Amino acid sequence: MTEFFLRFPTEDACIKHLFETRFGDHSPCPHCDSIGRWFRLKRRMAYRCSSCREDVSVVKGTIFYQTYLPLRMWFYAMLIFANSTHGVRTHFLARHLGVRFNTAYRIGKLIRVHIALHRRHEQIGGAGKLIHIDEANFRCFSTERPERYNRQIVLGLSCEGQVLCGTVPDRTIPSLVGNIERLVRKGSILVTDGHRSYLSLSRRGWNHITACPIQHAASSKNVKNNAIEAYWAKVRRNLRAHRRIRDENFWLYLSEAEFKYNCRDAKVSVFDQLIGGFPDFSFDELERVKRAFCWGNQPFD
Repeated sequence: MTEFFLRFPTEDACIKHLFETRFGDHSPCPHCDSIGRWFRLKRRMAYRCSSCREDVSVVKGTIFYQTYLPLRMWFYAMLIFANSTHGVRTHFLARHLGVRFNTAYRIGKLIRVHIALHRRHEQIGGAGKLIHIDEANFRCFSTERPERYNRQIVLGLSCEGQVLCGTVPDRTIPSLVGNIERLVRKGSILVTDGHRSYLSLSRRGWNHITACPIQHAASSKNVKNNAIEAYWAKVRRNLRAHRRIRDENFWLYLSEAEFKYNCRDAKVSVFDQLIGGFPDFSFDELERVKRAFCWGNQPFD
């Protein structure tokens, strides 16, 4: 916390960092494409181009757009998310930021959207690499009927410490095998459990290995699926901190868990990665971002 306030002592320091991250010191103007000097406008989160005299908003196209909250509060909330190992509850965030519950809920949701916008693996694996694959059940509340529980089935793929996961509607062959063929590079070695939907992988040309059952996990002669099982344990610990997760927002918590897990051994801290890039975002693109974590049935030959 001391390092944070030394790095961002004022609101202007946060605005300057956001501008330099998005546009750089000598980036071309989005209006006239000329590379010149920028001037900060007082009392506004905007800079003015010295060539065309047009203004460029610092927060437009980010999760901070059209918000009355200071950027320093947003950055501090990101620090709380980055340093939390078991998830951040809305009540906890409201107490630390000194805001109301609804405001803290919106902050948490948009920070998870920001995490989901970060670039993730489109495919994993490669020639001779082991891909550990498994699916797990998670419980959440129904949006239409809050008194009822819904089941979310998550398909996870782990390779060399990196994980790619998303929700699937069921455990049928189109849901499991279809997504595996879409997300795994050819030549990979697939390690799964004995579910019947995976039996067709060998017939489809994949090098498929069935992991040993739990009762034989002590045997060193069999391949184990511990890589993906360790990830499920981490996700369950993160979700346990939240009492009521609605099914429509489950993918946001899943994206947070995947991002933190993949960054656990990175040389750059999680907080620096969160404030080191601000992908373009608008609420009209929320469904497009959601599709990256909500996988449906995939057609295959």
